[in-house]
Order: sequence, then structure tokens, then C-alpha cells
Amino acid sequence: MVRINGGSIFRKVDLENADSIRRIMTGLDYYLTNQVLSNGAPELRALRGPDWSEERRCTNGILSTIRTQSGYPLLLEAVLRFIEARNGNDQQILAAAKDLETLAPEKVLTVPEAFPEEYAAAEARFNRTRAVDNFRAAHQNHLTLEHRAPGAFGQQIFSSHTGAELEEQKRSLALKSRRVSASGLDSRLPDASNDSSDRGGVNDDRVLSTTVDTDVDKPQDDSSHPRTRTRTAHRYSGDRELENLLQNAGTKSQARKKTYKKATKGPAERATTLKGKGSTNNDELESDSSSSTSSEDWSKYPEFYGCDDEELSQEQGQEVGQEDEVSWFRPLRTAGEIVVDDGTHDREPCKVGTPQPEKLVIDFQVVRKDPKNPSKVITLPNVQHKYRRKVDWNDKQSVGDLSRWRGQIFFRCLGPKRGSRHVWLESERDIFLDLLEEHLKEVSGRWSKIDWDVVAKRYNKRLKGVIQKAGEKTAERRYDKNYQRNSPYPTSKSQPLKEARKAPIRSGGSLHTQISYFTIPRAKQIKEKATAEDQKAKAAESKGKKDLSGTNEEEEIDIDDSDDEDFIDD
Repeated sequence: MVRINGGSIFRKVDLENADSIRRIMTGLDYYLTNQVLSNGAPELRALRGPDWSEERRCTNGILSTIRTQSGYPLLLEAVLRFIEARNGNDQQILAAAKDLETLAPEKVLTVPEAFPEEYAAAEARFNRTRAVDNFRAAHQNHLTLEHRAPGAFGQQIFSSHTGAELEEQKRSLALKSRRVSASGLDSRLPDASNDSSDRGGVNDDRVLSTTVDTDVDKPQDDSSHPRTRTRTAHRYSGDRELENLLQNAGTKSQARKKTYKKATKGPAERATTLKGKGSTNNDELESDSSSSTSSEDWSKYPEFYGCDDEELSQEQGQEVGQEDEVSWFRPLRTAGEIVVDDGTHDREPCKVGTPQPEKLVIDFQVVRKDPKNPSKVITLPNVQHKYRRKVDWNDKQSVGDLSRWRGQIFFRCLGPKRGSRHVWLESERDIFLDLLEEHLKEVSGRWSKIDWDVVAKRYNKRLKGVIQKAGEKTAERRYDKNYQRNSPYPTSKSQPLKEARKAPIRSGGSLHTQISYFTIPRAKQIKEKATAEDQKAKAAESKGKKDLSGTNEEEEIDIDDSDDEDFIDD
């Protein structure tokens, strides 16, 4: 029996499959304890089941939500309690999943600021044990995950995938030593049973140790010392050849790093690492592969030994807790899933000064065609898009960002809000130009005197009830109204009308705009002639005003002269 609750935190995972739930528990345990950061790690490859993609999507969704909710620890503490049951039987696994499922809907756990009352009720239902503050002590005393502080899962630079690969290299060296009896390599490999490690990894018998170079400021002698690093490095205590392998792995890892060059305003260019962890120039990148590299160069780059670029997960190159999480932008729908537009979505922009928390979440109904019967569709759990940033409802910029995010989601999932405009036919264009020329005669041929509503009224009356047949030619039009005939701007070529239609109604504004896009010379000539008449009329009006002002000045001067003469005679 398959049971899926799309409104829960598990999304599309089968809640009756104990093995699938156990794999999710194990994956969450690995990530939250910083044992692995890569989805390609051998520890997690062994956990892949038939529904691995849905399990990974569920795990990544929970983790990304935990990392972005510093003030809402309910999900983290509930997940930690959920993980504690992973070593139980199937009934205990399903019971733990049921508890997490019924704690609260997904939208309450992932967007608690939008549902404060529901979140408070979920906290009241969750009878949790308060976490301690010391994560290290809790880890060393083997306390349960639930007792660890919610903020104790600190930033991790290294992946334990490094240890897994080095462990595999050590085994290959041991196997090689057995085959080559005269090499003496087996004598240099210490017994794994005599060494121990406390890295908190998945293998208790790991023989690698973690050391930190403390003499950061001490000058290094490249001739007598191998390349050193100013941060944590994995060293094997007794195996010189394995240590050389580690050094080679670091060199190859640096050589594989990708860089993007960003052009600046000046002539200089700077190379920025792919994840933005630091900047350097090309000379430094080239010198990194040589033996004379200083310890300062190594401090700029985070290492991921033993991982191919394709195996790097979204979280591996990202700082834990960073604001712009890469996992936020993971696709919520897979290929073949279709969003249903039921007409109930509010696509209006958000209003400034009016809190609208319901607009922080967008739910879509999703279906998929039945592969066995393409004429039918299978209803899938709803897909939910959540706005991750904080919104200041009194700030125009913040509310505008939310409206743009909503518009982008609706456009991608449902298409444009406004339907496509009706294409113009050559017959419509000719009728419009005829009516426009008749109207210009009524207004002295002046472009500024055109009443476009009158032209539109006559146009719609002329084409009322007309059925335009399929095959009629569409009017050629340009994509830029400033188009010149010999310029390279693209045009929409004339094509036959695909289906018969009733003549569409045109508005005055559409007629005013459309005449600038027709490529036919007649349209351009009509506009240029009417515009020229406007210029002539304006020039005549300006000249008449000047003449009138000059006449008034002369009359005033004559009056003043006569007054002066009268005054003198007296």
C-alpha cells in the first residue's frame, strides 16, 4: 500500500515504506552531524533506493529550511527526535514518521512567519526536551541528537568523503604490498587495529588523524618541508606514501578548480573562484601547482579532496547558514509534470502597507499523463513555492520584490497573464488606413488632431460580424516602431491565417500604436504627411504670435510719442 501526503514535510515520499523513511533518517543524520556534505559520498551511495530522487528532494528540503530558520527551532528539534528512531524496527520507523507528519503541515514548518498561530499550536503539541548548549560535550558523551543545541551544528569546510577515499587508497596500497613482496611497502603500513580516530565519521576503525598547523607565521623551507597548509589538513601518522598521495590529491584538487573572469571598469581583470570564497590573479593560480607555493596561498581555497566536480553537491561548496542557499532554487517539478490552472490564483500585485502573508506561499495542483493510458492524467501532490525573504509591508521596494517573485512563478508555471493579441490581416490594415485618411481630411490633415476613438468606432462598425476565413494573409509588421526599411531589425512576415475567426474588436489605443509597426510604405507616408502638417501649423501659429506682439509694441510707441508731443506743446 502506498500513502503519500503532499501537504506534509515528506512531500512525495511513500509514508508506508519503512526502508525509504529509514534512508531519509540516515541521510539527515549524516548531514546534521557533519559526517558528509556530498551526495556522492560512498556512505550515502549505499543508501540509494528505488525512490532515491524523492528521498533526496525531501532531505534537501528539510535541511535547507533548517538552515534558514534561526528563530524557529521547532523543525530542527522535531527532526532530531525523528532521527533517533532510525535504529528501531519498521513499526517504530513508521510511528516516528507519523509523529513528524502530523506535527504540522509543511507550510507551517517551512514558512512559520506566515502562520504564527498554527506554529504556536504545533510548538504546544511538541513536548520536547530542551537542548543543551555544548555540542562537543554532548557528542563526546554520546548523548542523543535531540539533546544537542539547535545552533550547535557549526560551519564545516571538509567533507568526510575525503576520509572515505583515503581509506580506499590505503587498502589499495596494502593490497599492492602483498603482491610486490620485495617492495617492503607492507612494513611501512601500521596495523589499523593499533590506531584510532575520533573524527565522528561513519567508520569507527578509521586510521586517519586530524591535525592543525599552528605555526602560521613561521617561514617554511620548501627544500626540507613538504607543502603545508594554514588550516586543518588530514595527515596519516605513520605512512609516508599515503601522505604523498594526500599531497597529490590536494594539487589535483586545486588544478580542477574553476574560475570565472569578471570584467571590471578598469583595464585590469580579476579571477573569482566559482563559489566566491576568495579572489586571486592568474599568476597565483599558475604558481599554485608548483612546489614553491607558500602557506598563504593555500589559506585562500577550501579543499574537497577526492571529489569530482560532478559529485559536488549543492551544499558542499556553500557555507552552512549562508543567506543565499543554492538549494532554495532546486526544481520543484520534474519532467512531465503539468501545472493545472484552475483560475483560483490571485495574480494581482501586493499592496504596500497591507500585510498579506498568504501571498508568501503559492500552491499549484500538478498532474501527469498516465503512461499506460495517455488520455487520462494522474493527480500528484501539490507543488508549493515559498518566498524565503523577510517582507517589510511598509517598504515599497520589499513589497515590489515579492510581487516580482510571484509574477515570475506565475509566468513560468501558468504562462503570461494576458492572452496573445489578435494578429492583423492585410484586409484589416487596408480598411484602417482608408478610414484614417478620411478622418484626416476632417481635421485638416493634422496628426495631433486625430480622434482615435472615432476611428476605432468606425473601424469596428465596418468589420462587425465579418468572418475572416482561414488562409487570408496576415499583415507584415516590424518588432520596433523606429524600424528603417533597410535596417536589420527583424519583421513578422506575412503568413496565412491558420483558423477562421470573427473579426476582433480594436481599441483606439491599439490603432494609434499599430500604425507605427506596419512595414507597408503607405502607413509611413500617411504618418509623415500628417506630422508635417502639424509642424506647418505650429510654425504658422508661432509666426502669428510674433506678428501680433510686434504690432502691439508699435501701437504703444505711437501713443507714447503723441503724449510727449502734447506735453511739449503745453
